[in-house]
Amino acid sequence: MDEEDLVSPVSDAVVADSLSAKTNDRHSEFASATKIGECSNCHAVLQGRHCHTCGQIANTWHRPAWALLADIFDGLFGLDGRIWRTVKPLVIYPGQLTYRYLSGEREPFIQPFRLFLLTSLLFFLVFELAINNQGQIGPPSRIDVIEDVSKTTSNTLNDSQKQVVGDDAGTISVDLETFICGMRLWLVPEDLNANCKQKLDSVTKDMDEPPEKLFTSTPNGGQMDIRFNQEARSPLKINQNSRRFLANNVETAIRNPQQYTRTLARWAPRLVFILAPVFGLLLAASLFWRKQLYIYDHMIVALHFHSFLFLLLAALILVGKITGMAVVAAVFVLWSNYYLFSLQRRVYKTGRLVTVIRTLALDISYLFVLIAALVLLLVLGVLFV
Repeated sequence: MDEEDLVSPVSDAVVADSLSAKTNDRHSEFASATKIGECSNCHAVLQGRHCHTCGQIANTWHRPAWALLADIFDGLFGLDGRIWRTVKPLVIYPGQLTYRYLSGEREPFIQPFRLFLLTSLLFFLVFELAINNQGQIGPPSRIDVIEDVSKTTSNTLNDSQKQVVGDDAGTISVDLETFICGMRLWLVPEDLNANCKQKLDSVTKDMDEPPEKLFTSTPNGGQMDIRFNQEARSPLKINQNSRRFLANNVETAIRNPQQYTRTLARWAPRLVFILAPVFGLLLAASLFWRKQLYIYDHMIVALHFHSFLFLLLAALILVGKITGMAVVAAVFVLWSNYYLFSLQRRVYKTGRLVTVIRTLALDISYLFVLIAALVLLLVLGVLFV
């Protein structure tokens, strides 16, 4: 490039860019095909450091290698100055960020979905570290259940899985192997091996129970001795291969709880992506008569609310190591509901009483959603362990 070209009319933005460049910057060998002062992407005349037409930075300098990492993180999460302008109103001023974003003030803040991804990643990272620090190594040797044996012996566990230990009639210790055998008796009695048959027979013979409690109903309506019976049938109405697959996976989860926990941790983030849209639909249902509110608006509210919840949970997990889980649970319930109340008041401009009623309704309905999601997570953990 000739010196005359450098002296020719150059935009103030490029001059300012060159003057502010670091001393260790060098010109790139890959020169732009456009004239100096024009955007290399859309050829618009530059009026600042960024192109006012396409937004590309007007940087003609060779960039250091660490800038690539900065571009990666910024591309994924928008981790520039926007993160500090986003997190502060999100946490301290419920609803302010959402209202400003929906009102058109969007450039200073991280996009809602990116914020949702970032906070969920932070939460699951903290959660996994906490689980790994407190996780049990190896399967338990027995499962202890506190129960009044004099009143019932069949409500919590199958009779063939129970064994009274010691003189304390209120403590039932379930041997791990016996528990697994009892599970297999329930799922695949056809596959019960000789060792399991012997264990179950031994347990029931030693139990000091009335004869009527040693029998359970058969599918035909008759009585069946809970000690192994060749005619035993599983109550699950699915084929044997499916029951065998389920029994094997349940046994794996029992013997290797860490593997089961890892499976849950793998599936939990996937289910989380369902929760925010479902909450957005619940918000839409609670305000269905307001025709100028659209699904998009409710989804932004849902994404911001869940982003706050992730940050709150991550912080409470760390605090819980000091204060205990009871305090953590109380703080979470109170603060999350206060936040939801304030968020709705600021965004939807509703009265206090109406907002309280809607918050309680959302709590109850969303609780059922969370319970369903938890059950689905536990089932997925067994199926893919």
